[in-house]
Amino acid sequence: MSNNTPSHCPLGNRLVVMGNAGSGKSHLAQTISLRFGIPTLSLDAWFWTDVKFTAKRDTGEVLALIESHKVEQQWIAEGVFGEFIERFLDRTETLVWLDLDWETCRDSIQARWDATTDRSPHLVKSFAQLMTYAGDYWTRTDGRSWEGHRRLFEVFSGRKWHLHSRAEADAFLARYLAVG
Repeated sequence: MSNNTPSHCPLGNRLVVMGNAGSGKSHLAQTISLRFGIPTLSLDAWFWTDVKFTAKRDTGEVLALIESHKVEQQWIAEGVFGEFIERFLDRTETLVWLDLDWETCRDSIQARWDATTDRSPHLVKSFAQLMTYAGDYWTRTDGRSWEGHRRLFEVFSGRKWHLHSRAEADAFLARYLAVG
């Protein structure tokens, strides 16, 4: 079977992947998406109006996007935004929390920055803000924090995985990509 051929996903048809910036949410979601043909919903793409992260979308618009997409039969929602993730949980079959250490997240964010050629003042400032924001994941208490994600993870009653390292995430993917 080709890697691009949709097949039954053993994780279900509606998944949420949450975690800090740089934890590997997009990679994990896209890998599952490619293997099983389930569309990925990037909460970053919904939250920001452009790829340079200069303007936030109106919260009402984001909530409308969530409501219109969560009724679909298949999706993988991924992001850090706990207040938006929570809106998906009543239809979520599987929740994955990528709870990786700061050094791993920081190195991932740095690698993305190093691969970027645009060093405009705006992006330099955005990168610095992202590093600070991601580094504060464990001290903030809002829905986008470690504490916020812990609360969502604890109240979710469906299938759930709490992954603590790249090795655990890789093993998780290997186990479920091999099925089908």
